[in-house]
Amino acid sequence: MPQYVVDTEARRVLRPGGRFVFSVWDRIEENAFADDVTQAVATAFPHDPPRFLSRTPHGYHDVALIRADLGRAGFGDIAIETRQNLSHAPSARDVATAYCQGTPLRSEIEARDASLLQLATDRATRSDRQPPWRRRCGRQNPGACDRGNGLAKSRSPRQRLHS
Repeated sequence: MPQYVVDTEARRVLRPGGRFVFSVWDRIEENAFADDVTQAVATAFPHDPPRFLSRTPHGYHDVALIRADLGRAGFGDIAIETRQNLSHAPSARDVATAYCQGTPLRSEIEARDASLLQLATDRATRSDRQPPWRRRCGRQNPGACDRGNGLAKSRSPRQRLHS
């Protein structure tokens, strides 16, 4: 896993009294969409699963580490705010296609075997795990979904703002 460190350059370029604000996503297990896709795609590559989503967008989530990195970079008066939002998608196919074919995860899939891109997308669509967002929002129980419209749901990554 890569080591993330807040660079002192961010502190250096701020004017006196300036604020450094950024957001990061929580650990992948807190985002059903990303976690389910990662686990389903891994079944197509059992010996070398693509881990872009867990490594990159969800890789820097440890509040203590972030606080320490900010302190080492010279920031004081550090405030961390956690926000939780709900993601929506019209279907599991849309989620699978977006992640497998519209993010750098695609490059990791293709680097392993480009001919398996569609298989990986299909597996992410039809995950055998039946994650909670599919159980709650599948065709069998559309009334459990947002306004009964069958939207797939996931908690979005927690965003942390730092100053």
